Amino acid sequence: MQKSTSKDPKSISGSVTLNLTPPEVSSQACTFSIDASRFQPKPEKRVSGVTDYVIIGFDTEYVTPQSPSSRDDIREGRAKYRVLSYQFHCHLPSGEAWSGITVPPDGERISMGELIVFALASRPESPSDILLPRSIYLVGHYTKADLPAFSDFDSIKKIAVAVRSSFVSTDASFDFAVSTENGEVELCVLLRDTFLLAPAGSQSLAALGEILGIPKVLLSNDPTKEREIKSRMDDLQSRDWPLFRRYAIQDAVICAEYAERIIRLCNQHLGKSQLPVTLTAIGVDLLLKKWSDDARDVKAILGREDVKEKRWNKRRGHYQTKDREVAQLNYALYETLATESYHGGRNEQYWFGPAFSDDWTDFDLSSAYATGMALIGTPDWNNFKHTLAVEDFGIQTLGYALVDFEFPDTVRFPSLPVRTDNGLVFPSKGQSFCAAPEIALAHSLGAKLAIKHGVVIASDNREPVFASYIKHCITERRKHPKKSLDDLFWKELSNSTYGKTAQGLREKRVYDSRAMDMVPLPPSKITNPYFAAYITSFVRAVIGEILNALPARVCVFSCTTDGFLTNATKTEIDAAILGPTAKTFGEARELLTDEATILEIKHHVRCPLGWRTRGQATLAEGPVERPMNIVLAKGGLRLDDKFDTPELRNTEIVRMFLARKPDDRLTFESLTGIRDIVEFDSDLVSKEVSRRVNMEYDWKRKPDILFDHEDYKHCAFSTVPWETVDQFVAVRELFETYLDSDPHCIKSVGDFDSFSVYVDSSMQLSEQDRSYLRKRSGDVNRLRKALCVGWHQDVLGLRANPVIRTAQQFADVLTACGVKCSRSNVENGSKQVFAVNSVPATDSVLAAIGKLNDFFPDVRSDRLCATHSALVTIKPRRRPHVRLHTRGDGFYRGITIPGVGRIEPALQPSSEIKRVFEQPRDFVDPPLRWLTRPEYGLED
Repeated sequence: MQKSTSKDPKSISGSVTLNLTPPEVSSQACTFSIDASRFQPKPEKRVSGVTDYVIIGFDTEYVTPQSPSSRDDIREGRAKYRVLSYQFHCHLPSGEAWSGITVPPDGERISMGELIVFALASRPESPSDILLPRSIYLVGHYTKADLPAFSDFDSIKKIAVAVRSSFVSTDASFDFAVSTENGEVELCVLLRDTFLLAPAGSQSLAALGEILGIPKVLLSNDPTKEREIKSRMDDLQSRDWPLFRRYAIQDAVICAEYAERIIRLCNQHLGKSQLPVTLTAIGVDLLLKKWSDDARDVKAILGREDVKEKRWNKRRGHYQTKDREVAQLNYALYETLATESYHGGRNEQYWFGPAFSDDWTDFDLSSAYATGMALIGTPDWNNFKHTLAVEDFGIQTLGYALVDFEFPDTVRFPSLPVRTDNGLVFPSKGQSFCAAPEIALAHSLGAKLAIKHGVVIASDNREPVFASYIKHCITERRKHPKKSLDDLFWKELSNSTYGKTAQGLREKRVYDSRAMDMVPLPPSKITNPYFAAYITSFVRAVIGEILNALPARVCVFSCTTDGFLTNATKTEIDAAILGPTAKTFGEARELLTDEATILEIKHHVRCPLGWRTRGQATLAEGPVERPMNIVLAKGGLRLDDKFDTPELRNTEIVRMFLARKPDDRLTFESLTGIRDIVEFDSDLVSKEVSRRVNMEYDWKRKPDILFDHEDYKHCAFSTVPWETVDQFVAVRELFETYLDSDPHCIKSVGDFDSFSVYVDSSMQLSEQDRSYLRKRSGDVNRLRKALCVGWHQDVLGLRANPVIRTAQQFADVLTACGVKCSRSNVENGSKQVFAVNSVPATDSVLAAIGKLNDFFPDVRSDRLCATHSALVTIKPRRRPHVRLHTRGDGFYRGITIPGVGRIEPALQPSSEIKRVFEQPRDFVDPPLRWLTRPEYGLED
């Protein structure tokens, strides 16, 4: 058991008087007293290892305010619920168990100590001579909800810590000195949360109950009605006390029984009758035990060693020699390189907007990270090799490098990551910190590689570091039925341990509830940048190899960490997984599971919708059973609880995307956070949250072919990689600036063109000339400004035409040439100085200058247009066909031509979009070809 942070145990009374029913049933209170003689004797000294314990599962029922709490309510301490009941379920290792419930008077609360006394004193009299242990696990589910219900929460929060939005005790226990009629009983209490001990996908209390075969009590067969009942549990308490009591106590039963099962699993596999804080902590302990059982040197595996260190012992008056664990020399020397080479998953959206109808399949790598872990051989931390040779970096090499790279133009999915403030980007050329698997893949793709600094660690692949542990987890899992606790337990351990190798490598800050501040997440017992960098690099390399092995006619819609969505056929996928990296993955799967499965199918859809990384929905469901027929990743958007099925959530997300407006906000009810609870004494109540809806592209790739979708009346574009990461950064910054003062959405081809012109205009100007460039038609407006200033200062021959003498006449000519201008625009030009080469040389500007030459032959682009070399453009390689309408003046890409109808991109049906994607040159006109056609009064 852990030690308390307080010097002395908290003294509490061994007797409590509580109401066991609501006043509508009975107003009689009962007194419960602890008998010291029913407890085990206090041990003379603390012992480690197996100890006896009492599990007290606890829960509260409460009713929250009917309307969400405001920010002022929270900050002024008014965000409170009304406690209706406290309930418990006690469980001893012998199997003895009992339950109870108390109903506090309206507006009152009991303390943690009072609940513990109530629970222990409620033990039924029995002939059993089993004495109660003094060690207690107090276990709730999502303790963030229940812990604030204790009247002494202010002192509780000084010991409890916040772990993933739950309160638990980690480095301290709650110690109580309970005074009784026949002596004092000291109790040591550890706080645990079953939410942190639940497998992924089964973290609700209802899911845990189903796993245990102890389902939650159903309040209604109608889900909507049950939600209504739960929102007013005070009504149920007064109307149907027996049902309320059964429902409330059952939650405490599930907490206690689930904790008991986890303790049994720990005892069975770790030899410890203890309840860890998290499930992943069990995985780490099990891994360390497996290494020890296999006679492996744990410190040597992790690159650690003990050094002797002398410290002065003031009390004893002499030096003492102690062992201190440090990193081995080579490990420490190159740790920064390995840490810089560690990156997260590959997450990219390759298509913006509605896709075309086809057979789209969502594939995932089979247990990607566990498989990557299994490939790591035992490193020799004393055998590091400096190398600049690309050939030294193989698929299974523990190698790390800073690499200059350049991929051929034919590579659709460059494989070397570059970190930015907005996540990983995979440009065609640049510099990357990366690990060996991706270097090997880049080399096989024909990239030019120059290793600036590289190191390879000798490793013995005959002695893998993690493979025996992963295989052990898989073997144990196969012994149990699907969806059973043991099955989910072993699945979680094998899949989640990877994260512990990377814990603390990137600056991730978490809220320290005791310090009331954000602090860095500390490393775990097995944090190792060399292992973490290799594992993630290998997974990205497998994905990258498969994507690049697909034919150019195949569209890859998106990639998310260890999976991708594509219209590739089974034959094309089968051919794409024959590469050496995928083959290595398959061999590792066969070693672990006896099956060389590389990819698993997660979903089938007919038409997907995408907008940004982790932002996908389904426009047309697939011809398969639910839930495989819908792809949905909300991209950080949170929906109201009324959208309670995948179909409803998908429909709402699609609606939001197609109908979005720049000022759209998503208003929803959330719950108060840990910070609200700790710093403002809030309870877990609802609060209203409003967030801007952002469903625009993240620009991690460059637009390539632009489409105008007939079915959904929305633009779409495919993408290619950026040439450099600087291009991405520039466009991303320009987009943020573009939206800052004049927010709008990119929904039409015109919207896209507007931003494209802004990018071209900005990129062709120097930083100084870029100032005050208008967001819409900024190029033509800048041309108008230069011409108006030039007219006043008699430059560019603007005064040479004898017919054009007045400001109004000059404005009319500019307007006729596609530069909308008024008399006041011309007159304002007298207040400024003409600047040479200050106009961006966009298509619109050059077309207008061509028309102006008919009136002013000396107006030349080399005097007007900027000579600054543009870093980037997002002008699409191919765009929709154009069609002519006769509705007055025409406007296209910033050019207005009086008397000519509006020229628009033609809407394209889904079938044509597919053909355009596969063979763009055969189906799309070159951009702006119409500008040179004689019928528009323009010459070639």
